[in-house]
Amino acid sequence: MNKKLLKTLTGLAIVGTALGAAFAYIKKCKEVNDLGEEDFDDLWDGEEENPEVSSCTPCRSYTTIPSDSPVPEDEKHIEESEEDDDIDIDDESNDKLDLIMKIIGIGIAVIILIVTIFVIVKLVGSTRSSKNDNTETTSSIEETISTEAGKNTVTVPKVEGMTKDDAVKALNEVGLGYKQVIQSSKTVAKDTVISQGTKAGAKVAKNTQIILTISGGEDVVNTTVPSVTGETEDDAREKLEAAGFKVTVDYDYSSTVAEGKVIKASPSGSVAKGTTVTITVSRGKQIQNVTMANLVGMTESDASQWLQNNGLSVYTIYDDSKGEYGKVIACKYSEGTSVPEGTTVTITVSHKPEPTTKATEAPTKPSEATSQPSSDAAQN
Repeated sequence: MNKKLLKTLTGLAIVGTALGAAFAYIKKCKEVNDLGEEDFDDLWDGEEENPEVSSCTPCRSYTTIPSDSPVPEDEKHIEESEEDDDIDIDDESNDKLDLIMKIIGIGIAVIILIVTIFVIVKLVGSTRSSKNDNTETTSSIEETISTEAGKNTVTVPKVEGMTKDDAVKALNEVGLGYKQVIQSSKTVAKDTVISQGTKAGAKVAKNTQIILTISGGEDVVNTTVPSVTGETEDDAREKLEAAGFKVTVDYDYSSTVAEGKVIKASPSGSVAKGTTVTITVSRGKQIQNVTMANLVGMTESDASQWLQNNGLSVYTIYDDSKGEYGKVIACKYSEGTSVPEGTTVTITVSHKPEPTTKATEAPTKPSEATSQPSSDAAQN
């Protein structure tokens, strides 16, 4: 229940309480007034029966007249008029009080009725609002689920009566594939879709393959595809066309089939005449490029081994004018150069002779015998 409804009910309750209090107060006053009149009438009747108690009434003063004394007509008329006036005033007051009480009662009843209707309307509105919220929530969930499912489904187009190429294009545009079945037909033109396996308008998952029945013409005769593996492209084409097939050619590298020879043919086996057969012709062994290393400074044997391991050939030139003997001093391709496999790489190897070392003899020191004459010679 919202704040606005609470404030409205609170206001109506306060008004109803005030009217109820007023009603109770007026009713109480009326009861007191009626009770006073009854007591006064009783007292008045008692005075008439017992004139001695007239002195007990504080509100009125009466003059006791002997019963046997005649009452003047004027006084009697005045007393009766006063009594009638009092009765009329009391009756008028009572009528007004009754009218006020009726109005207040009607007002209270109206307020209660309004409050009751207001509460019922609000309760019914809340119930409907709750139902509507639940309905909207359910609809939102259903829409979300439907949207998520719809992202992965497509509608199958109608391709019956189309040519095969047009039908395949239409299917591919919506994310569908196909499988074909060739069937002879005297009424449907060749390469035209006779029927589709999934009806047009159906919802299917993306990438679903739709089976297409394709007309092969009046008479479909199956023929075995002749073997053309290892033959030249021209010979293979001639043989296949002679057997009633159409031929297309693809090219690929092969390390086992020589360049210009047929590697394979597809399809193979028994197929309908007029089927397109694709032959794959060898380009020969695929040539790889080799990135050269720095061979300068290697020994002749190490450099030759590296070149052979990487599919390269080696040609060696010897130079006896410079460098360290047996080491590579030059290479035709520098480090980082890309060289095709099978390339011959020329390297220059030093064959400069090593310097020879000659032994030097120490000079002979003359002996004293040769440097000084002998005593015998001196004597002679």
